[in-house]
Amino acid sequence: MESSESLTPVTGRRLPMQRSESTGSSPGELEPRFECPICLKCLDRPVLTSCGHRFCSDCIQKWLQKNRGCCPIDGRALDGSRDLFPDNYTRREIDQLSVVCSYPGCRIAMPLLAYDRHVSETHDQFEKSEPFLFCPFKNIGCLYQFKNPSQLNMHVEKLSHHHLQLLANSFEVLSMKVPGNVVSKEIEAMSWDPPPKEGSPTTESSVQALLKSLYERIVTLEQRNAEHELQMRLMSDELKRLRPKSDGELGLRACNGEYTWTVPDIENKVKRILMAGKRADELSSILLYSEGFYSSFNGYKFCAKIHVLPSQKPHLSLHIHLMSGEKDDFLPWPFTGKIAFTLVHPTHSALTVREVVCSRPDLKAFQRPIDLMNKRGFGYDQFVLLSDLADKRYFTADGSLRIRIQVDVF
Repeated sequence: MESSESLTPVTGRRLPMQRSESTGSSPGELEPRFECPICLKCLDRPVLTSCGHRFCSDCIQKWLQKNRGCCPIDGRALDGSRDLFPDNYTRREIDQLSVVCSYPGCRIAMPLLAYDRHVSETHDQFEKSEPFLFCPFKNIGCLYQFKNPSQLNMHVEKLSHHHLQLLANSFEVLSMKVPGNVVSKEIEAMSWDPPPKEGSPTTESSVQALLKSLYERIVTLEQRNAEHELQMRLMSDELKRLRPKSDGELGLRACNGEYTWTVPDIENKVKRILMAGKRADELSSILLYSEGFYSSFNGYKFCAKIHVLPSQKPHLSLHIHLMSGEKDDFLPWPFTGKIAFTLVHPTHSALTVREVVCSRPDLKAFQRPIDLMNKRGFGYDQFVLLSDLADKRYFTADGSLRIRIQVDVF
């Protein structure tokens, strides 16, 4: 049986699990984990404090200078040179995010961090400047001017008939300037099948020529369709090859280190151990592993483990193990980051048990796995009493437990 490095929970440090919902890419719906608590904008060069909070680098430095080195969130003493660490993982996440400008008439896509600058330099300054937007049909006689894009868009939609009339007039003027034979040749070239001229074949021959032309067109279209079908099959095969083995595996790769483990049918096993009392040693232990999940799509791979040994006062132990992943050659070792263990109460969030720990590079549990899974785990040998699981009703209606593991890479 593998051994594990463990920590003993400290009473009073357990906090209710904080729930947050991910939002879309609209600038007005910034995810809370990407928002600086000081300036309330997207994190710029994010740093992580020793007490586990994220801020913009400039914001927290200025705050510490003005507030005697206290954390804005929990008031803990912070040293700007020792207690602030660059949060490169969050910075990479923000760099990969893009948004679309929500200003009326402006749908420019840009990196998330560039949005505030875009609004201040483009739209805020635009409101103060003189009118300079012209109708796109200015060259053919529409001389309207507008102060913002929304007015321009409304003008184009409502005066389409006027613009068509201007186009018709311009075409008429242009045709008068161009020699007639040139215009007639262009019109003839655009026509699909010109009428027969003098000396053309008989009507029957014309029909045969038309049928031949149609047949040739059908053959050409069928050849193109066959080529497109072949390309689609090749693309479909390539997509199947590149796609993960199953949708479930795709979800485990894209969970970004936030994995919820529903442990089924465990209530009856726990109750049997509790009812055995002094005879508990006669029962077999409980040892269960979760699926493997990833810290990012190409990141570290982990699994969670719960273990119960029958005893006079049995506890549920909770650990995390590193597993061999496909991209281990490209990752820095040993693993460094923060791990949160959460036992979710199904009805009362105040009873949710949450413990947060940081990795220790000196432990074997965080070295690169040699086998399928690192035999050393890290976590808590006595995470919660089995009697508390039953008395405080942590089990769901179907007798399951819900455990959440969150991994943040430094």
